[in-house]
Amino acid sequence: MRAEAHACGVSIVDATCPLVAGVHAEVRRLIRRGDTVVVIGGADHALAGALTGQAPRSIRWARTVSQVDALEIPDRDHAAYLVAPGLPVEEAAAVITALRARFPTARAQHPDGLCYSASDRAEALAGAARACDVLLVAGANDCADTTNVAERARAQRHAEVHTVTRVEDIQPHWLASAWCVGMTCARSAAPGIVAEAVTAISGLGPLSVAHREIDTHVVALDSPVRVGRQRPQPYNTMMAPGGLARETVAMNP
Repeated sequence: MRAEAHACGVSIVDATCPLVAGVHAEVRRLIRRGDTVVVIGGADHALAGALTGQAPRSIRWARTVSQVDALEIPDRDHAAYLVAPGLPVEEAAAVITALRARFPTARAQHPDGLCYSASDRAEALAGAARACDVLLVAGANDCADTTNVAERARAQRHAEVHTVTRVEDIQPHWLASAWCVGMTCARSAAPGIVAEAVTAISGLGPLSVAHREIDTHVVALDSPVRVGRQRPQPYNTMMAPGGLARETVAMNP
């Protein structure tokens, strides 16, 4: 496809997430080494088809510890695992522990390849769900991410959670006794829906708006200097921004 585009003189803008591209490259590298690669995530993940298609016999998917227990890997000494982008790192911890117990020599991906933006998003969502009386999840009804976000919010067992595809879906009786109303967006949310919702809710009375942001930074350190006569040099740090997770919280004073 790229070759055809170049032949036609079409400019290509690759908007693939660097972490997603990195996972594809890492999977290809591990498969060339003869490893069976366990991808931590659901088989219904958006990347499942693309990753599995590279080498169907060498890719396994595991989302739970029980799925790890059921894995069949031909050569236990040639196993590797990585976390699918979009899965919070914290949710992968138990699966990683189970994998290392079953396959002690399994190769792991470099920590820089982990999707911390997914963790940021989950933490911001949990914080908003705990702080609000009502939480609105904007997104298409047939979108898996909308369902996932709503389920994560309900798991906090605090806010009353509703999904909306447009501002007109917001029912006044949902907000009748709410002091704090939160809103978060799934990937399929309509552009500008948060601003529209804030405008609509402000028609019910005085309103103040707060944004909850969580941003994880990955810090890369140079190799430490060797001990000797050489004068020690300070480590150089490079701050690489992770994903930015933001939830809008609208509060009635």
